[in-house]
Amino acid sequence: MRAVRGSGGGYALAKAPSEINMEDVFLHLEGEIAPVRCLTKGRRCQRESQCSTRGFWKELDSHIRGFLQRHTLQEIIESEKRSASGGNYVEL
Repeated sequence: MRAVRGSGGGYALAKAPSEINMEDVFLHLEGEIAPVRCLTKGRRCQRESQCSTRGFWKELDSHIRGFLQRHTLQEIIESEKRSASGGNYVEL
């Protein structure tokens, strides 16, 4: 995605929606998706080796990322087009 600032700005796709997985979308728009801060890139917890819940959070993070990676922006667009919401869909 490319960001355009200022009046009339927004986001423009740098590649086809079918080539953009939803993890990419979340990372570009939200910055990070880890369920806990200690799993974000560049962070380390001093108590990591003693943390009794770290394995749980890592597994949850893996499931979330895997789910997002399996779905594309194209799928979301197509789903919106098919919805019975009265024709409110995303146009590219």
